[in-house]
Amino acid sequence: MEKKCYRRGLVVGKFSPLHSGHEFLISEAQKQCEELIVISYSRPEFAGCSRAIRSHWLNDLAPDITTLVIDAATIEQWRIQSNWQLPMPNNSDQDDVQREFTTQLLKLRLTTTIDAVFTSEDYGEGFAKYLTDKGLGINNSVTHICVDKNRVNHPVSGTIIRSNFSCGNQYIREKVAKSCNVQSVCFLGGESTGKTTLSHSLSGHWSEPIVTEYGRTLWEQNNGTLDQSDLLNIAEKQTFTEDILRDKANRYLFCDTSPLTTLCYSQALFGSRPELLEAYSERPYNFVFLCAPDFPFTQDGTRKDQEFRLWQHEWYLHELAQREIPFVLLEGSISSRIDKINQHILHG
Repeated sequence: MEKKCYRRGLVVGKFSPLHSGHEFLISEAQKQCEELIVISYSRPEFAGCSRAIRSHWLNDLAPDITTLVIDAATIEQWRIQSNWQLPMPNNSDQDDVQREFTTQLLKLRLTTTIDAVFTSEDYGEGFAKYLTDKGLGINNSVTHICVDKNRVNHPVSGTIIRSNFSCGNQYIREKVAKSCNVQSVCFLGGESTGKTTLSHSLSGHWSEPIVTEYGRTLWEQNNGTLDQSDLLNIAEKQTFTEDILRDKANRYLFCDTSPLTTLCYSQALFGSRPELLEAYSERPYNFVFLCAPDFPFTQDGTRKDQEFRLWQHEWYLHELAQREIPFVLLEGSISSRIDKINQHILHG
């Protein structure tokens, strides 16, 4: 067998989504390395490109490589369970912030060194030098290998595909395209504002999956008692179910809540906003609908009262504005709300 140029190589990227340019980069790195490590992270994440989904794409593409796919929740779990210190960087952070984050991933999580880093970007040389200076190089050196920087072989980028998935489908695998083309539709609102009725109605109308509110299920199972650990379990279970059901959807995935709701109840019930719940609440959706508390409050035996419902509505308005999340306010009858939802998801 012909000896390869490098013992252990590294590729880092968002892979949101994984496209043919990424595949070419990884393939070229595999040709030149005995071992290959692929690290994937993104903050913010993009709808349809969650940590679990990206991990599945990479494992399906190259099951023999070492992958480390993370999100903000992963980092917060590490900070609880181990001596991990660094916060999850934002995509807009400076190069050295990203480089130090990768350095710590290699040192503390993968406990390994490399001798080559493969990129298609201008930052590659500086990245390789940083890793060398931090002692991450096999034989004290990390080489940068530039692959198709001018996008001659694969004229595509994640930004281009995210701006118009239909135009980018020729550059992504069928499984990736299927996941990315599913639009996630999230309903938020205080108690007794119709979000469960709406999500079930739309799910039936479009014959698409619905992600029901796991928090309500657990609340009923526990006879109306939840503690802080239950809320963390709710956020994890809710997002896990979304990823599973996305694979069963064709066009839309209707979500009767989001981890933002779990964060709302954490603040209401316990006066706290754990960093792990904050991280889960960053999960993105293609469409967010906020149900207004403008029809009579109905007590079903598990809800609080009208005052709490109004507090929830103001809380959502504040959070959505602060996070700069676009949303559509739903008012009026259920039928008028359904009409408004259909108009928005059909025409954007």
